[in-house]
Amino acid sequence: MDTEEEIRQLVAHRPPHPPRPFMNRMDREKHGLGAVLHVLMDVGKPMTAGALSERVGVTTARRAVLLRQLEDRGLSERGSDKKDARKTLISISKKGCAAVEEHRAKLDGMLSDVIREVGPERFKLFVELSEEVYAAMERQLRKDPELSEEEVP
Repeated sequence: MDTEEEIRQLVAHRPPHPPRPFMNRMDREKHGLGAVLHVLMDVGKPMTAGALSERVGVTTARRAVLLRQLEDRGLSERGSDKKDARKTLISISKKGCAAVEEHRAKLDGMLSDVIREVGPERFKLFVELSEEVYAAMERQLRKDPELSEEEVP
């Protein structure tokens, strides 16, 4: 019941969004940097700054700060688009890839511990219920597009 294979399968099917209290505990600045790195890694090719900020959900000003910090730390690189030299492309560096892989390994380890603590069946139920609730919330938000996280007191 509590085999390593079951745990690996459940970790691989973790919810797409970590629980809000967990995210709130993370340092905001580091989470922003991590979010940008994860997007760059997942996309697997250089992106324009605009596409990156849209994907991460940050403002232009916040994006500029994050990109400067990532570049200063050697986690990302800037380059020109070969097709259009006016465009700047952002890519993840080798050091950035290593940082994302290390972060994901830590998260997988934490989730493995959680699965061992609550049990694979209960964790699977949590994932299924979370997906169902998340989908229901998305449907509700589509009914009222003016409702946004910023409006919540």
